Amino acid sequence: MEIHTLSLGIGQEELNDWARQLPGANGLVRGLSLSVGRGGIHLCGEVNALTWVSFDAEIEAAAEDGVIVARVAGIQAGGFFPLPASITGMIMGMVGAEMAKHPKPWLRVEENSVILNVETLLQSLGVSLTANLSGVRCGEGVLFLEAQPPAARTPPGP
Repeated sequence: MEIHTLSLGIGQEELNDWARQLPGANGLVRGLSLSVGRGGIHLCGEVNALTWVSFDAEIEAAAEDGVIVARVAGIQAGGFFPLPASITGMIMGMVGAEMAKHPKPWLRVEENSVILNVETLLQSLGVSLTANLSGVRCGEGVLFLEAQPPAARTPPGP
């Protein structure tokens, strides 16, 4: 099977349900909450860094080479203190190490990004499908995944 054209909307309630089920989320992160708006994805919760520290993160999502890449664009501790890239990298490393204890072939952490391979996820559920992911965009309360066959895509501009 192959998707030719698709715009799939996923509500933030469902995204929150999925986020709570991420492998390794329990113990390292708690109180995880996602909100989606036209400006992007906002993630907040608490991370276990010797003590529980609240955080707020801005996430940029994109489709790259057929996978969904969710990149941490900025993160603040305690709701006001911006964290440098080195601390963000350390937190993402902790998340990656925790997720490695419960490996999923469709989900991985690389540097400051979480990568989700939709086709591999669907294969693990017994569905063989070429997704042709071409974009990710945000609306009020909804994350849209878009797909087009490669021939229908317009090349990015200069």
